[in-house]
Amino acid sequence: MMMVIIKLCLFLILFFSIFMIVNMNNFFMFLINMELMMIMFYFLLLNCISINMWVYVYYFMVMMVCDACLGLSMMILISYFYSLDFLLSYNLW
Repeated sequence: MMMVIIKLCLFLILFFSIFMIVNMNNFFMFLINMELMMIMFYFLLLNCISINMWVYVYYFMVMMVCDACLGLSMMILISYFYSLDFLLSYNLW
């Protein structure tokens, strides 16, 4: 029953993240929504494998940490290559 609730919450997050990407108006929200989409991709990848719930949660948390590190490195690269003035002048931030 708990897994059904977790799956329902994650699919709701996926739906709202797609809706927010369509209606996005700044660059920061775009990055947040791309992170949500990556988390949902990992979730669907794990959903194909029927395993014990604790193993499932463990792998899901590991993938979330890896995805957070990837997102942080992308933010550092973006802030390195483009100055904040560039982002403000094009209304992306």
